[in-house]
Order: sequence, then C-alpha cells, then structure tokens
Amino acid sequence: MRRVAALVVAVPLLHAACGDVAAPPDAAPKPVVGTRAPRARAAPVPADRAPVPAPTSSLPGFPRPDLGSWTPSPDDLALAARLGDPERRDEAWVDIGNLPRDRYVAVLRAGLRLDDPRAAYQCATELSWRHLDAAEMSRVTRLVFEANFDRSIAAPDDPQSLSEVFEEASSADVAWLCDRLFATPGDAWPEAADLATLHKSLRIDALESVLRLAAHPTAHGNADIAELVTQLRKYTDGGRTRGSTEGPGLPSALADLLRRTAGPEGRRPDTATTAWALRWLADESPGPQDAALVNAVADEGLIPFTRRLLIFHRTAPAALSDYLTKCREEFRAGGADVSGPGTWIVTDRVVAGATGALPVGPLACGDAETLALQLAWDEAAYTREAEGLFRNPPADDPAGPPIGDMQSMLYESIGEAVARRAEYGIAIPDAVLARLAAAVGPEILGPRIPEHWARTVRLAESVAAGIAESEPDWGGRAFDGLGFLEVAAPEALRRSLRAASTNPAHDAHDLAREALARLGDGDALIARLASPPYGDDGVHRPLRIWRNAGPRVRAALAASVGEAAPADLVDGILALAICDLGKDAPPDLLFEMEWEEPPTKELRAAAALAIDGRPVDAILAIADLGAPVLGMGAVRDGRIGAWLRARLPERHGMQYATILAELTLHGDPEARGEFLRTVRAGHYRFVDDMHPLHRGMGDPLAAVPVWIDVVESNCCQKIGAIPWFEDMFEIDVRALDGPLETEASILRDWFATNGPRLRWSEIAGKFVVGPR
Repeated sequence: MRRVAALVVAVPLLHAACGDVAAPPDAAPKPVVGTRAPRARAAPVPADRAPVPAPTSSLPGFPRPDLGSWTPSPDDLALAARLGDPERRDEAWVDIGNLPRDRYVAVLRAGLRLDDPRAAYQCATELSWRHLDAAEMSRVTRLVFEANFDRSIAAPDDPQSLSEVFEEASSADVAWLCDRLFATPGDAWPEAADLATLHKSLRIDALESVLRLAAHPTAHGNADIAELVTQLRKYTDGGRTRGSTEGPGLPSALADLLRRTAGPEGRRPDTATTAWALRWLADESPGPQDAALVNAVADEGLIPFTRRLLIFHRTAPAALSDYLTKCREEFRAGGADVSGPGTWIVTDRVVAGATGALPVGPLACGDAETLALQLAWDEAAYTREAEGLFRNPPADDPAGPPIGDMQSMLYESIGEAVARRAEYGIAIPDAVLARLAAAVGPEILGPRIPEHWARTVRLAESVAAGIAESEPDWGGRAFDGLGFLEVAAPEALRRSLRAASTNPAHDAHDLAREALARLGDGDALIARLASPPYGDDGVHRPLRIWRNAGPRVRAALAASVGEAAPADLVDGILALAICDLGKDAPPDLLFEMEWEEPPTKELRAAAALAIDGRPVDAILAIADLGAPVLGMGAVRDGRIGAWLRARLPERHGMQYATILAELTLHGDPEARGEFLRTVRAGHYRFVDDMHPLHRGMGDPLAAVPVWIDVVESNCCQKIGAIPWFEDMFEIDVRALDGPLETEASILRDWFATNGPRLRWSEIAGKFVVGPR
C-alpha cells in the first residue's frame, strides 16, 4: 500500500486536472457445480409467524432483464422471501437446502430480485459469481456492502468480509460505493470495508467518485483509498488536461504537481502519480522558465537521462548546455551515475557545440540511448553513415571490434532503441528503418525479422531461401519469425522447409516438419501421428492444423482415432471434427474436463460419430459429458447454438460466463451485447477468468479496441488481456513498456501503424505484420 500522506497532498491537483469523463458504452474455466456449499441449518421452526416488514434501503433494483428473459417462478420467489424473516429463516434454509441443485440456485437467484434486502442478502451470501450475470453480480456487491451499514439486513453473527464479494464488483459499483461512503459520517464507516480489493474493477469512469472520497476527512490515513487513486493513475493518461491554455510553458496544475514531486519538503506523490505526471510532461513543451523545475525533477531520478536531454534540446538549449557541462565535470570526477559510455560521446560533442553526425563505428559499440539521441538530432546524417557501414565496410580496426561484429551490434542497438522507445520518448522514423533494413542483409537479420524493420517481399524471399542451406539460431519464438515468411514468401519458405525437414542433421529439422504440418502438408501431418498423439509433455498442440488435411490424411487420422487409448480419444475426436469441418472449423477446440477414469463407453460412441463423418454430433457428444467444448460456438451450426442456449439458464452446472462467451462466438447478438457490457463494466472475475479463445469474440481484429481499454484499466484485468495480445498478434507488449508510456498507448500506436498490414499466419497461429 502507498502512504496516504502523499495522496492527500496530491489529490487536489489531480482533481483540478481532471476533465469530464464519459461513462463507458453499454454495449481457463472448469466445469462448475457451485463453489459455495450450502451452510448447515438448524432444525425447522414453526411457520405460523407473521412476516416482518422490510426495512428501507438505498439499494437500486435491476437495470435490465436477464439474457434470455428468464423470469423467476412465483414459488421460488415465495420460498426465497421467507429468508427475510429472522424467525422463519432457519426453516426456509432447510427447505431450500433439500432442493435439487438446479432449483437451489434458481431460488437464490430469484431472491436477489426481492425488494426485501434482508431476504436478498441471505441469497447473495450463498451464490458464487460463476452463477451470476453482470446485473446479479452488481446486486450482490451492493447488498453485502449495504449490510455493513444497516445491521437489520444481516444477522449479527453473519460474516461481514467484503474482499471476496468486491471481486465481483463493476466500475459503476466502485463509484456507487465511494459515493455511499462519502455521504456517510466518518464514524459510521464499516470497519470491514476492504476497499483496496475494489481496484480490480476500476475504470476511468469511477475517477470523480474516487477522488471525491479521497478528499473526505475520514480518508486521511486510509491506505485502501490511497491504493484506488494509485491504480487510477498507473495505467491511464485519462483525467488530465491535454495541452496548455495558459500560454507557453507547462500548465500550472502540472507545474504544481512537479514542484511537490521535487520540492524542498520532499513530499513526493506515489510512484503511479509521478509516472502519470511525467507522461503529461512528455506531452507538453516546457519553456526556458521551466528548466529549473524539470532539472529538479530529473535530479530525483524520475526522468531518464536521455529524455531530459531531448526535452532541453527542444525547449531550452541554454539550460541543456549548462546541464551537460555540469554532468561532464561530475562524470570525469567519478561522481555522476548516469547512462552508458555512448551517451558521453554525445555529451562531449554537444558541450563542444557539435551536434552533427557521429562516426558510426564508435556508435555501434555504444548503446540504444546514444542511437536515440543521434537519430533525434541528425537523422539523415546518421542514416547515411549507417548505410555506408553496412554496404562498404572499412577494413577491420585492430584496436576495435571486427566490422562484422560492429554491424551486428548496430543492428541490435537499433532494435533496442525501437523496443525502448517508451523510455526514451523516441520513435525511429519508418524511412530510416526501410533504408537500414535494405542495407543489413539476411545474414544478419536471420529468419526472425523484427516487426519494426522494413519488411518487404524481396527481403522475405531472400531470408526464406537461405533457411535450407544455413542452420540459424531459431530461438524460442521461431514460429513467430516464420509467420512473416509464410505471408510474404510462401513458396520460397515451403521449398526451404521441405529441404530442412528431409535432412535429419539439419538444426531446424523438427521445427521445419512441424511448420509444414501447420501449413497442411500431408506427409508432415501423417508423420505427426507417429509422435505423441495430440499433445507433447502436457503442452497443447493446436488442433486447427487438421482443417487443412486432405482425404489421405483424413483416413490416417480416422485410423489413429479408432486405435487410440481412452485417455487420448478426446483430442483425436476433436481433431477429426475439425478436419471434416474444413473452412468452417473453429480457430481451435479444447475440452478441459478432468476425470479420474475416462468414460470409455461414451468416448467410443463419440469417436464412432467422428469417424462416420458427423463432426457436429461428435462435438456435442463430448460436450454432453459435462462441460462445453471451448471453441464449439465458432461452429455456425444450428444444433450448436441450440445446445448452448438450452444451457444458458443452467447456472448450477456450467459456468455461465463460458456459455455466454460460446454464444458470442456463435454470433448471437444478444449474447454479444451482454458479453461486451460485462467486460466494459469491469467485472473483475468475468474478465480475469476468461479463456483466451473467448477474448476474440469470433473476430480478434474487431475486438482489439475492447481489450486495449481493459489494459488501460487496472493491473488485475490487464494481466489476462496483454498475454492475449501477445498470443494473437506479433507484438511483445511487455518489452515495449516504459515509464513514459502506458501499455494501452503502446498498443494503440502499434495497431495504428501495423493494423492495415496484419495477416493471419497458420504457422505462428497469430496475426503477423505483412510485407510492404
């Protein structure tokens, strides 16, 4: 937890910087049998007592009907209503506890809809989020929280822990809870309010309510509320004024915040607020009058050395010269602790008044900071010298590294400068990369051509043709590298892969054979059947490759399924189903049911359906064993849709969120709307537990803006969204992260630049950046 003293100083400035915030648009799971077992209940009590009038409450009702227009039965509502009478409650619980599991859950869900908060609260404490839709999750959160204010709602001996239920909250619930606390005298705040847990559901739409509560006198010293403010500033640049309307220089609100960061009293805001302020600074243009302030902040170690030089180079050259002179003196006296030696080559030249191009040889032995500075100051001169080094290398200097090493070091430095652009605030122009890529050559680039290089068909063909002869260092992400070659030079790549796959001594023999199988090569697919059936050491192999199989491969696959052991049957059945579905096959299929002993008879029956060429029947036979087949919704067959819709109300057996996601894949517009509303509302459990197959909603490219918004919300929700981006697209988000750019802004910039060139790669199993 962050210290709240700093928060209290910073909040008024943060609040002053906030603009109007728009409300969000309304728009690996296991089979579940309920995670909260019914509590043991006392013996029945007489039932002839009159009902107790329900107390008043500030709780709202449901904002919309259930998906599928589910309506509780009058009998279920009447049974749940008995829980509102403390004297009849134990008897009611005995009756409810004796119900079949499906009716048990239906009664509790019905009870959430009662106007009597005492009865509704009793139901809320027994339901798992896995049973609930978005409206029900919000109702549960608010019921439990309200019970901490009104002791007539909950029995005195009921547990009052809020941590678990807060994980079911939405961002609108966070705002409601903060407003509820703000309107309550401080001495009446519930002691059990673990508000820090609410950060998991935070979105920018809750900003005003959180900041208002943070300014409440009772919030002083409350570390939980401080954590909420920290989270709101850590992952977004929202809530501040873009640009200055007060003339040249920094806006007054930002300048005040920076002064508190580096002021004489040493009162520094929390780290997240500091990063937020520095990103704001990066979007502004400090004037000469701001040089002392920026220097003071930089001396706190909060602005990277290179970034400070670039700010001063643009806005305050005189301050830059003075600053570099001081730094050089400290460096030579052994007292300066800043970045690498390459930077000091630049520093000395700047102090001497020479900001032109540097010799590329020394630069190649430097670092990415040096490169960033040089490109910023004299891009054209640097590019000319770099091209000359690659195309006309001078003789090796006995006192320096071999020229080949220098070329490789320069290539790596450019890659690092691009990857760390967030830290330096530098984006290398596309024209520079295009010219350098043409000069580097395939022997240095290798098969894994970085996405930031100027990728062309000619370059792809050159690299692909060299695979058969060379034994390159493929690295751990080789399939990603081959993805670009697949979309840019498919025939040249196939020729080289076949050559490598037929040479057991080739370093890439196994990888080439697997790549050919993913491309649908019949011989490679049949050879794959001789290896561990459908998975290797517990690692899932994508079943989607079988949709490219022809009749010969289909026959071999069917034979292997007919002979498979029970433990291997499920993946074999699904692989055969994908093979028969062909172009209509889903991106992948997974079945995550776990058995102590597989149901051999039922699996053999499903295998017979698959072998007989009835893929949809085979998929449904597997799903009928106890859990949906993940990805089955992408099969646009009416029988699949009917199976899913029939199970949507069955909250007792299957996780509701999974069925909803599968219906979304199936193209059900009502399900898609509910899915999007729940994600955009920030319900932590719904977002965090989502399987990667469901995040794309059947169209990953269209889903990109939704998940970028999730990345911008908080740590607990981005943790699932960022791996989805890295698994589905050719981007390493975490390698690009830096203090002066949020991950959401990195993603937005990347898709704005590369979106039109994204192409699907069967080898990589993701979208890759195609050729120019």
